[in-house]
Amino acid sequence: MLRLRPQHMILLQQDQQRQTSRRIAADLRVQYAPIFQFYSAAQMEVWVSRQIDYLAEYKITEKHTCLAFIKLFALFGERFERCADPTWARVILQKTTENEQIRLLKISRLAEVQLHKLVE
Repeated sequence: MLRLRPQHMILLQQDQQRQTSRRIAADLRVQYAPIFQFYSAAQMEVWVSRQIDYLAEYKITEKHTCLAFIKLFALFGERFERCADPTWARVILQKTTENEQIRLLKISRLAEVQLHKLVE
């Protein structure tokens, strides 16, 4: 009988995150080529993995939600530092009692406003 111990589960989760990071990194290098033009494939995987870990700290773990946040990080900076005042994003992220999809929706809408400010 096959028995998975906790350390086996951890290894499986780490491997799954590496594979996910690799796929997302490859997509981002194509979608956001100007932003990531100086990143190697390995650097992109590390960057994506760091973002996934950061989002997990805020209880954001669903794949499609993580991907949407990572795309926002690509545009606005890892901690929204490309915005004039990034505190609005941190305040929303830190509301871990709110559903992660609700937080994504709020940040996406406010990010659009920030984007228009950058363009003007």
